[in-house]
Amino acid sequence: MNHRVTDPLGNIGTDGVSYASGDDYGYFDDGGNDIYATMVLARWTGVTNELPAMAYPSTYGIKPAASYDNQYAYANDSLHLENSYWISMSDPEAIKANIINCGSAATSIHYDDIYVNTATGKKGAFYYNGTGSYTNNHAISIVGWNNNYPKTNFLTQPAGNGAWLVKNSYGTSEGDAGYLWISYYDYGITGTRDGDGDGNPDGNTAVFYDMASSTNYTNNYQYDGGVGTDYYQYTDGTASMANVFTAKGFENLGAVSFYTYDTNVGYTAKIYKLNANPTGPTDGTLMTTKTGTQLYEGYHTVKLDSPVTLSSGEKFSVVIDLVASGTDYAYVAIDYSGSLFSLQTYPYSYATCNAGESYRSGDGTNWSQSSYNCRIKAFTTQATGVNVGYRTHVQNVGWQSYVYNGATSGTAGQSLRLEGINVSLSSSVAGGIRYRTHVQNIGWQDWVNDGALSGTSAQSLRLEAIQIELTGTVASTYDVYYRVQAQDYGWLGWTKNGACAGTAGQGKRLEAIQIMVVPKGQAGPTPQYYSYVEY
Repeated sequence: MNHRVTDPLGNIGTDGVSYASGDDYGYFDDGGNDIYATMVLARWTGVTNELPAMAYPSTYGIKPAASYDNQYAYANDSLHLENSYWISMSDPEAIKANIINCGSAATSIHYDDIYVNTATGKKGAFYYNGTGSYTNNHAISIVGWNNNYPKTNFLTQPAGNGAWLVKNSYGTSEGDAGYLWISYYDYGITGTRDGDGDGNPDGNTAVFYDMASSTNYTNNYQYDGGVGTDYYQYTDGTASMANVFTAKGFENLGAVSFYTYDTNVGYTAKIYKLNANPTGPTDGTLMTTKTGTQLYEGYHTVKLDSPVTLSSGEKFSVVIDLVASGTDYAYVAIDYSGSLFSLQTYPYSYATCNAGESYRSGDGTNWSQSSYNCRIKAFTTQATGVNVGYRTHVQNVGWQSYVYNGATSGTAGQSLRLEGINVSLSSSVAGGIRYRTHVQNIGWQDWVNDGALSGTSAQSLRLEAIQIELTGTVASTYDVYYRVQAQDYGWLGWTKNGACAGTAGQGKRLEAIQIMVVPKGQAGPTPQYYSYVEY
């Protein structure tokens, strides 16, 4: 939590946790927090195989190094966190079910040796009966249970039988070879004690970590690098949150993640490809949706039914609509800046939010920019193949948004001329794309490459024809096809690989264009004739 690691995508910035100047080891004295740990693991930092340099010294009071090599984070994590379920200890059946499904549960107790039975046949029986004003002070892992564990095994008898099997951290000399049997009625584990004196039971939570292979995704798009646990609360039971990202490469978006701060929360995850200079997180094309219900409070990864292919530089948004259960409030989880513990300045969680990154809404329609980043992440893998994107500058309209792989850029039935064009190629094969246009009063312009402007802007000159071709290795394995809609002709035929499309010597405007890339040997679009008219 306390070691800043540079985000390879550059989205987190300087977010993280800081201690007072010169206090390199303060965090070793603060104990653990599984909610903070969830947020650290979710950003792909913290899970690695234990190395000699990381081992905690066996001599009490000697602390390990204050920082570790950044190479153990992100793509080099040993595992990636997919889900973290935060379940109240007042729901023992849910905890038992998740021990079976996910493994051990992390939780806490009020520990003191005086409550541990050391008698033969009863070793490790532990029951704190709530005497004294004590809060929980020790982390343990629940690994099993026995509904019939005898209450007579405890030094002070609880109200009934039953106990959790707990793995302790004090070595095999403590308890029953390192394990404890903690009564179902233990005041610390159930959280029924008002140890902090606020007039309410302290409560207690079991936290499950559902891990996956570190090769499941390549990139983690995220802004929430701190561990602040604040939220925006919506009283009518519905809320929406969104993050806007810019793709760093040719990628497939396969999953998203978010937090819920209540149980039985309905969700709809939406992915948008955004227009140029979007006015909000839904200003674009909706690509896919995924709907479900999250039973538990915590952190959740949702896999999309089909991936969304992204091109380098393309803006996209992840929108999460939330519906609370019954009459409950809806909560938008955010990463805030502030002290992590009351009545003290440090440790302090730093979080920055830039304009255009995060949005929130009470109805999913009227959006406002969030002052703090929403806790939403997007997970991608490197795409394979070739993806062509293009946009046109249209008379009276200006630059349209990018479209891809055969979609139409321009207009139909409006008699509006194309004035400029950008074409870009995202490819797992080396190479690029180049193109040139025939412009009113100018003629054929020079070739330009990979996203550069061909044509004019703010000169009111029409495009009349175009040539497009692939370059480099990709040209030997793919063909580029294209066709144009020309004034008075409508759609002309498809052509490919540098041939002319449009008209010459007629003063006819281009009104729309379609471009696609097809592997060599595969059938291209038809018809492939009458693509260029020249007098």
